[in-house]
Amino acid sequence: ERSKEGKEEPLSMSQKVGLVPTKFLESIPNMASSFVGAKLAYVDDLVFNKLKAHLGVFSVSRYDGLVSPDYAVYYGTGRADLEYLEYLFKTPLYVSEFIKKTTGVAIGFNRLYTDDLFSIPAHYPPMQEQKRIVDYLKDKTLKIEQYVSARERERAA
Repeated sequence: ERSKEGKEEPLSMSQKVGLVPTKFLESIPNMASSFVGAKLAYVDDLVFNKLKAHLGVFSVSRYDGLVSPDYAVYYGTGRADLEYLEYLFKTPLYVSEFIKKTTGVAIGFNRLYTDDLFSIPAHYPPMQEQKRIVDYLKDKTLKIEQYVSARERERAA
């Protein structure tokens, strides 16, 4: 879906924090002069940077807004939990598949197009188990982030 007026919030993908409003980033990438016709992303869409799929740069959106033409935006059909797919697509196995399927002139300019992405089998358990896996990974990630933050505060003191 494309923006008719280009007035929605611009969003940017960060490998570290996912898809966020561009204004939240420390360094703001080159902004387009107009966002008319830009792609729209909505809360709970799965978004990825086609140029950085080989780095596992995928994120479930927490915001409605505009994204770069180099991003692909997908909505769920109910067959898979998109947060589960986000975790799955960041695994070394899937990243290696993305690398095999990208096309372009050189690393950094290779893109993973939708047809190529959809040609990669995605293996996933029943929906309830996907949700349990996502909850488990979120819990473990939060604990790791809290631990790292505490260690950083100790070093700063």
